[in-house]
Amino acid sequence: MKITLNTKEIIEIIKTSSKTNVKQYSIAGEFCFEINNNLLTIYNTDMDITIKHIITIDSTAQNTTFVINTKNFLDIVKNIQSKNFDIKINEDSIEVGGCFLKIIKENEINENSNRQKKDFWNLHEHLLKFRYCNGTTPQFIANIEANEFIDNLKDIINYVGKDEQINLHGVGIQFIDSKLNIVATNSKYLKNIVFNKIIINSSATYNNEVFILPKHFCQQLIACKNILKNDTITLNLYGNHIFIDHHKLNLTSKLIDSNYPPYKSIFTNPNSYLKLNVKNFLNIVKMASAVKINCKYNKINLQINETKLIITKQEKENILFNMPINILEHNINNNFLMSFNNNFLLQIIESYKNFIDNDEINITFNNKYFENQGSGEYLTNPIFITSTNNNKNLNLFLTPIVWL
Repeated sequence: MKITLNTKEIIEIIKTSSKTNVKQYSIAGEFCFEINNNLLTIYNTDMDITIKHIITIDSTAQNTTFVINTKNFLDIVKNIQSKNFDIKINEDSIEVGGCFLKIIKENEINENSNRQKKDFWNLHEHLLKFRYCNGTTPQFIANIEANEFIDNLKDIINYVGKDEQINLHGVGIQFIDSKLNIVATNSKYLKNIVFNKIIINSSATYNNEVFILPKHFCQQLIACKNILKNDTITLNLYGNHIFIDHHKLNLTSKLIDSNYPPYKSIFTNPNSYLKLNVKNFLNIVKMASAVKINCKYNKINLQINETKLIITKQEKENILFNMPINILEHNINNNFLMSFNNNFLLQIIESYKNFIDNDEINITFNNKYFENQGSGEYLTNPIFITSTNNNKNLNLFLTPIVWL
């Protein structure tokens, strides 16, 4: 039995499926090859996410399935100089590029193969579940343009993904009519991007629903960008699994089921706003950053005083920095207090200034606050700064520090 494959295509498939952009999320070391007439399906899984490539081939082989070691196979194929190459399938091995590569079998048992047997059975069991999912009726979520979706997933992960906390929270996506929200947090600051263009159509069933994608699933999707090109991908739901469907690629992962972060509540309508000159505000926050205090949060306070915003830093009872800035417009009660990490506030203002050419900065929030022993009203909800650039909206979020 023999099949003929394109060298460049196979190398790209193996490389994009063998590992994501971070080493700790490497996909399992075995690939499952399934031949059905002139279609070759290549499965791979790490038990969290599963990827399936579908390619058309020249084949004289009967329908068959075999599992091989990914690294050994890639090492052989990379040394092939021709445009196409043949794989000859034997009972216990495959022959490729003049080399023989052992087929991993279900009944292979010896003292040195326990890990391989365990990996094979895990792969086999997971793929059976994956095939069963494919046999059920998918719940359609949306059709999306792949390239723009992937580019902005990458952008939002790079922004908040420096801290490993994002691995716990994932990336939230939310469909609202013809728009798509993407939001992520690392428990320090949040970033949200709203798209108006990339959705081709979406299901009314999941309007306003939030799906939390694992970070490494997003990174695997990013790694497959060259395969997806400018095509459309379909998002389907299988129980608690997200399924991305494309004629060359299927990718599935279990969704993160968590009440935190409350991504959906982030999009509640704000009822309070504060408008400032962005250059003046940035300069004062920079000056405050130079004042070091003996506090791990490096807290900076913003307090409303009629038409001015008083920016202070203090250590216990000692006020080390105090400077007012004129408020252009606001609807907030007098003495309302907001406290933030100085470094995070500085970063979010700089991000806003770099993104949009505007002299004003508009800070909005939903003013659910509490009384703190008669000392004033304290903000507990995140603030967010919204800007619009052509057809893409950027929302930057920052969570306040609440002192009880």
